[in-house]
Parts: sequence; structure tokens; C-alpha cells
Amino acid sequence: MELRYHRSLHWGKVRWAENLPTQLDPDFRFYQYNGNKWVASVYLNQSYKPSPELNLRGGIQIAHKRYGLFNEHFLHTDFTVPYTFFNPQIGLNYNLSHSLNVYSNFARTSREPRLKNLYDAAGSSGGALPEFERRPDGVAFDYDKPLARPEKLNDFELGAMYSVPKFRGTANFFWMDFQDEIVKNGQLDLYGQPVTGNAERTVHRGIELTAALRPNRYLTLQGNLSYSRNTFKSHTVYSGSLPVALDGNRIAGFPDLLLNGRVTLEHNGFLAAFAVKHLGRQYTDNTENNK
Repeated sequence: MELRYHRSLHWGKVRWAENLPTQLDPDFRFYQYNGNKWVASVYLNQSYKPSPELNLRGGIQIAHKRYGLFNEHFLHTDFTVPYTFFNPQIGLNYNLSHSLNVYSNFARTSREPRLKNLYDAAGSSGGALPEFERRPDGVAFDYDKPLARPEKLNDFELGAMYSVPKFRGTANFFWMDFQDEIVKNGQLDLYGQPVTGNAERTVHRGIELTAALRPNRYLTLQGNLSYSRNTFKSHTVYSGSLPVALDGNRIAGFPDLLLNGRVTLEHNGFLAAFAVKHLGRQYTDNTENNK
């Protein structure tokens, strides 16, 4: 069981700028608000071994979370948004030998939007408004109807691990099918941070490899590699009033290739290490425009 409560105070002021009006109070806060978050969750897990080589397991997480924003000084926005999730998972592991095993897992999980997806209160002085449906009067917001939706993920994994005294290696294949994934949309907010929002359907699939070799007590070689394709399965945005289909495009901020390597040498209290990291090409927006 998990129980957590967070409360925070957020505010911002201009630390320095040229040609500020002389009558401006240097301690004037351009925004100020309180935030809070409640988390309550229960985990249930069960495993079963029908044979010495085979292990079956299953579990579920029931989570309830509440985001709140209150005491906003200027627009007086005040809301609380609740989320309840049921996240099941099942898996199996089979030992083919003392050094080799294979496994498979499936998990269904959900994640709530960030508070910033509901309302970027820090950008209120620049015109940011709460991201909720309007009431019938067309003016007030209905804080029971946020526009940002929780992410929903079906995660399938299949892998193997080989381990002997001087070597260990793993291979993991994954297929992650998202509904309403929160992704970068290619825009920047008032402070230059990426703006995010829901995408209808997205897919992340690929392979992860790890290896570690220790040929003697002085030398260790380690490395990991991830190759993936991260694309929109179904998503439409609008340029003015014109729909633009992004189906098949790569998702901004997700490189296809990640590679890490490390060599470590130890002897009589002396340690030296050399590390290398490679990050593949990625896009900063979702149009796949190379310009």
C-alpha cells in the first residue's frame, strides 16, 4: 500500500532585465499559486510455480490520484481533478538451464496528465488559460471536464537472459501500444519549454540489448543498446482549419538508437574508466521536416 500527499507553493518574478519601469516593485510576483497531489494505491501480487523451471505471476495495482490547484493570486483558478486506475500485469519465466532463461510479460497501465497539462499557471501572465471545457455560458470553465486525457498503455515484452561467471547478457523485445500518449507537439511555451498534449494512438517497438564481460579481476566491459521505432499510429492535428494526418510519422523527442559503452580497469586501489554514449537522430516536432 502507498499513501502520499504533496503540497507546493509556486511563484515567479523577474530576476533581472534591462529598462524595467522604475515604478515596478522588484519583488513583484507575476504568478503565485498552491498545488497539491494525493496518491493512494494498493498492490496485489501472486506467483505460482507449476514446475521447478516455470514461474507464473500476476498482479494488479489500484491507484487513486487527485491533482489540485488553489490560491491563485490573479485569476483565482481553483480546481481538483481525480483519477482512478486499474493496472493489471501477467508474466512468466522459464529456466531452460542454470544459465539461460526466457520470459514474457504483459501489462496494462495508465498515467494521469501533469498539472501543467491541466493549467500552465506559470504562463498565466502570458495568456495561458485552464485546459477545461467551457460551461454553457461560454465563459466559465467546467473543472469536472479537463481536456487532457490520461495515457493508456498495453505493454508486451519477450526476452531472454544468459548468465555465466564471467559474462551476462540480456535481450528484450518490446511492443508498447499507447492510447492518448502525452507527447511534445513541436511548440514552445512562454519560457521556451516544450508544449505537450495527447496523441490519439502511438506505438513504440524495438529491442534492448545489454552485455557485461569480466575476463579477469582487473577489467570489466559493459554496454547496452536500444533500437526502436516510435511512431504515430493515428493522430490528426490542424493547421488553421485544415486537418494534417501524422499517421506513420516519428514522435518528436524519441531517437531510434541509444548506445552506451563502458570500460573499467581496477588494480591495487586504482580505478580508471572510459565511457561512450551515442544518441541517434531525433526530430524536434512531429512533421518529420528535415529543414
